[in-house]
Amino acid sequence: MQIQKFGNRFSEVSTDLLEYMSTLSPCNSFSMFDKSKLVKLSELYTTDFTAFEKVYLDGQLETYYHSLIDDERFANLKGIANLSCLMVETGKDRSFHLVYR
Repeated sequence: MQIQKFGNRFSEVSTDLLEYMSTLSPCNSFSMFDKSKLVKLSELYTTDFTAFEKVYLDGQLETYYHSLIDDERFANLKGIANLSCLMVETGKDRSFHLVYR
């Protein structure tokens, strides 16, 4: 019922945006991570990612996931804001610049 109400209130693009963003959540050891949805998220930002970057993003997401899942510092984060702060603190924003973007 909540999903239906949500769908009635927001456009399909807004709903997709929120769904795709949620896959970046570090909660529960990145349990919602979904590389294909994150690549789709980049497709919503046509001026932010070149065609080459979108292809490169796919591989970077794979490495990113395995890098963070094995790093204890990222184990108990509560949300995307905490994730982005820790990425900057650890320099992973530079290593995974497309994911960070």
